Amino acid sequence: MMASRRSVIAAMLALVLAAAFLYFRFVGAGIDVSTEPAGASVWLDGRRIGRSPVVGHEVDTGVHLLRVEHTYFAPEEMQFSIGPGRHERFTFELAPGRATLDLQSNPRDAWVEVDGERLSTRTPTRYSVDSGPHEVVMGDDERRSVARAVTVKAGETLRLTLELNPDPHGSLTVLGVPAGGRVEVEDLDVDYMPGVRIPIGEHLIRISAPGYRTQEMRVMVKAGGNSPRASLMRLYGTLMVSTQPADALVSVQIGDSAMRRLNVEELRDGARLPAGTVDVQVRKSGFRSVSRRVAVKEGRSHVRVTLEPMHAEVGREFRDRLSSGGTGPLLVVVPPGEVFMGGTDHRVLLTQPFAVAKYEVTVGEYLRFAAATDRRTDRGIDAGQPDIPVTRVTVRDADAYARWLSAETGAVYRLPSEAEWEYAAKGGAEGRFPFGDAGDICAFANVADGSTRELYRLWRVEPCSDGFPRMAPVGRLAANGFGLHDMFGNAAEWVAECEQPSLHQLPDDGRSLQYSPSCLRHVHRGGTWDTLAEEANAHARASAASESDDRGIRLIREL
Repeated sequence: MMASRRSVIAAMLALVLAAAFLYFRFVGAGIDVSTEPAGASVWLDGRRIGRSPVVGHEVDTGVHLLRVEHTYFAPEEMQFSIGPGRHERFTFELAPGRATLDLQSNPRDAWVEVDGERLSTRTPTRYSVDSGPHEVVMGDDERRSVARAVTVKAGETLRLTLELNPDPHGSLTVLGVPAGGRVEVEDLDVDYMPGVRIPIGEHLIRISAPGYRTQEMRVMVKAGGNSPRASLMRLYGTLMVSTQPADALVSVQIGDSAMRRLNVEELRDGARLPAGTVDVQVRKSGFRSVSRRVAVKEGRSHVRVTLEPMHAEVGREFRDRLSSGGTGPLLVVVPPGEVFMGGTDHRVLLTQPFAVAKYEVTVGEYLRFAAATDRRTDRGIDAGQPDIPVTRVTVRDADAYARWLSAETGAVYRLPSEAEWEYAAKGGAEGRFPFGDAGDICAFANVADGSTRELYRLWRVEPCSDGFPRMAPVGRLAANGFGLHDMFGNAAEWVAECEQPSLHQLPDDGRSLQYSPSCLRHVHRGGTWDTLAEEANAHARASAASESDDRGIRLIREL
């Protein structure tokens, strides 16, 4: 009897298992649902079946609507069809939804920052954001700023109103502080900057600056802006400079002001100068110049400078060896001397001999530098003519080339100042045309002349011929008195001066004025192959903001 009952139960279980197998194999189905990020509510045909990930959920065969919802993300849904015995996996990449912040403040017209970004509008205002958490900060002058963390759902409009309480502070800007000055609020641990906000009330302010007597003042800070004025007293000291040789020239530069030349008599008892750092330059023909930075203090300061003789063989030609192999441009040593700039009475005294490139920088020389430094070159530079002057170069290009030569040789190469260029161009002579007069120009300069008219028949030209219709290879025409070729015509040459200062502004020791490779315009001198003698002479000046096909480079080397 018992055996018979067990047989019946076993048969029934087998039937149930077989039915279940047949159901899932031929009738039933299942799905897995995952989301990124996890934790989304999963709805199937309008009924919530759990949070993602959902694994092995049984479904009937047929068509279903699947929807996932997450607090901070836009909902997504899809319709799918599933057949008997199928098991489908669905993955949703949830994207943030959009929400709106309705921003209010009391009082109105406050500035607003959302997640660190200042809005262009003030309260009341609305701002669209991604759904999720955000930080909102509101504030205004004379009010304490308030921060609030909020969380918005996709599609939600959240109204946020913040109360801005009065802020018992005022802003402080101390006027009359000299350049480089320092302001300290003695009774507060704050870093001063103009407009700094400090508590309302009386505070002790300390103002100091190099070369001035320190001042302390009490200021009453009120609500709003506060702008007390400091009146620092300038300090002066006496500077004595003793030189060997005793009759050397001494120049002093205070800050960015022009050099002031002092003579021996002034220095015997000392010269009264503003306290602070000054640059002292001592020079004399035949000796190596000395520049020294000196701190002038209240009382007396004494500086002793001994100049060393400078031996330079005037007229010597030489080349520096490059560390990467080969040599630099051919140089000529020119003597010290004086030049009256532009034919005016402004005398510039060049006490140091220096070396000048005998020729303008050629295409071949420049392309070697460009290849060594991976510098981009203008397409107008013709590598097939390596001996003509390089053009299509800016002052920045010229400065980079000079710095490369300096690094390769250990010497100092640079663009000449206007005074150095004019002195070198005149070659020891005077006047606009040191080779004689304008009628001789074709022997010394490649300018617009009879040869040029062969190509440009309507041009006005000089009544002579140099044999070159356009740019000439360097050194084909006669040299000047210093042995320098092509100082006039061929390619105009960049000099160091920024803009085009008055000749009387130029320093009387030959230095450049306001040199900067990044300034908007630079001076160029000497004229070009397509100019007349009136532009190709020792006194003509021009300036430009960019490169062209007739402006090039000539460098000097300090000895």
